[in-house]
Amino acid sequence: MRRNARSFSTAGLFGVAVLALAAAAAVSSRAAAQYTGNSPGWLEGASGYSDAAKLSKSSGTPMFVYFRTDWCPYCKEFERELLSSPKVEAYLRELVRVKINPETGQREGKLADAYNVQGYPGLYWQKNPGEAPVRITRTTRTSSGESRLKTPDEFIAGIRQAAMQ
Repeated sequence: MRRNARSFSTAGLFGVAVLALAAAAAVSSRAAAQYTGNSPGWLEGASGYSDAAKLSKSSGTPMFVYFRTDWCPYCKEFERELLSSPKVEAYLRELVRVKINPETGQREGKLADAYNVQGYPGLYWQKNPGEAPVRITRTTRTSSGESRLKTPDEFIAGIRQAAMQ
């Protein structure tokens, strides 16, 4: 009887291990799907950046890094006018995306320093975490020299141009 109990325990443990591996793979697949083309979700903060860097490296998917603050009117305008645009949302779903508020913690502040963020919003495209980021602008100049927010198509074109550098 004891032998059967051990056999059952061994078989039971093996089954649990297989189920645990399957569950881990499913969670990993859901996480990858959520941030690389199948969801409007963003990773956030320094821990989100760490996850984004790992995902970018393992999948070969470029990163879009957005530094913002809660008080920044330009960040609010950017989110309202560009990030909420269906064209921009669809395009960014193809990238690993992360939002970082440097005022929420020391690690977030160090990331902003590492990216040399000079103002908000700070927008960066990065082929992979080991390469230098390319700054993306949200504005352009009119023929009279005035600054204006880019259209969704102009913003996407700016990201595509960064990808070619």
